Amino acid sequence: MNKKLISFPNVPNKQPLGFGMDLHWDSADGFQRGASGNDTLSNKVKLFFKKYPDFKHFFFAYQPKNRCGFSFDQYLSAYDDLFSALPGDVLRGFHQTVLNLATLESDYPRDAIIDFTNEIVRRYNLRWVNEDLGVWSIRGKSLPYPLPPFLTEEGLKGAIDNVKYYQDKLIVPLVVEFPGFTEGASFFIGKMDAFEFFGRLADETNAPVTLDTGHILGYQWLKNQKNESFLVGLEHLPF
Repeated sequence: MNKKLISFPNVPNKQPLGFGMDLHWDSADGFQRGASGNDTLSNKVKLFFKKYPDFKHFFFAYQPKNRCGFSFDQYLSAYDDLFSALPGDVLRGFHQTVLNLATLESDYPRDAIIDFTNEIVRRYNLRWVNEDLGVWSIRGKSLPYPLPPFLTEEGLKGAIDNVKYYQDKLIVPLVVEFPGFTEGASFFIGKMDAFEFFGRLADETNAPVTLDTGHILGYQWLKNQKNESFLVGLEHLPF
């Protein structure tokens, strides 16, 4: 069976450090609402960009403004202000939070999300979209923190199908991030090893991946894999 090549983001092979930001609404560390929809990036974030102008890549995470759904016009003013504040040569990515890559729901509004995401990608010349492999919402209700995928064969098949669907529809590569596990604050369902789960998904979809070290640490700590045993199971990850 011939498999398609991994579609990596179009970035230089040697990429210097950059950073990502969670830009919340009505926050000094995010976006400010203005009259008649004239929303702006906060002055604090603009000053940060001016103080540290030498970074070479940047991504920001989608945070819903309100219950307006996926109406790009509602975000246009704020996002225009964000990207006008960035240095012109910075490579840009987008961390989605609504793809819901591990959901097993069949009526999720994927087409509206895809149109919304592709519009952002086109306007701001973004190079990739990434998202944690998790359950971000249930029946339209957002979770405080995404749950890990269902660590079962059914959960794996559902996640693979979701990733393939978005790969076919998004106009830039979809980068899949190892799911978040937080000791004392999250739980998971199923008995499959998460490293094996993630490795099999990457193999089946040929998706480029993000290995968040905090997420990996969190999973090992949940399994009480610490100190000398921390490296147990890492060989299953798609290095």
